[in-house]
Amino acid sequence: MRHVVTSLSAITIATALMISGAAPASAGSAESAVSALSANGKSYSASAAVYTKTGSAWAYSRLDSKSGNVASGWMGANGRLFTSGGTLVKEGGFTYNSGAASGISIPSGTYYKSGTYHSYGVVRVWNGSSYNSHYTFKSPNQNA
Repeated sequence: MRHVVTSLSAITIATALMISGAAPASAGSAESAVSALSANGKSYSASAAVYTKTGSAWAYSRLDSKSGNVASGWMGANGRLFTSGGTLVKEGGFTYNSGAASGISIPSGTYYKSGTYHSYGVVRVWNGSSYNSHYTFKSPNQNA
């Protein structure tokens, strides 16, 4: 009996994994993997997230300093929302930290249309004389 239960558990887990990879989730959120970058002696992490509810979607780009607070204007981000086919449909524009901060999260604004979307953010960090741009990883697709 134990062998049958173990086999059924393995089949159930395998089926769940296949299903979860086959279709995007509905009404909720999905986050990208976190990427690392550095500039001007500071370390940062960047990520993107997409949020949906029925008929609408929005995205965020997140940038965090791993070196504590950084000076005003040292971190910038642009939340960008894309269709599953890769078309940019909404972006918030670059926004920079307006005071000493250890992180920022910038939205794309809401796009009101059913579909499948992901977030693919871009961030900027001050290198001492100009900004280094860095693209986040793409978030998983999410249905709206």
